[in-house]
Amino acid sequence: MNLQGWHALVLAAGAGRRFGGSKLLALIDGAPVIR
Repeated sequence: MNLQGWHALVLAAGAGRRFGGSKLLALIDGAPVIR
């Protein structure tokens, strides 16, 4: 995975936490790249 994609994931995770997007967090948590 390229750095831009990773950066986007990190930003999405931060935004999800900030706005209480549990659905978004669950989606990212299930991504193989995180584990």
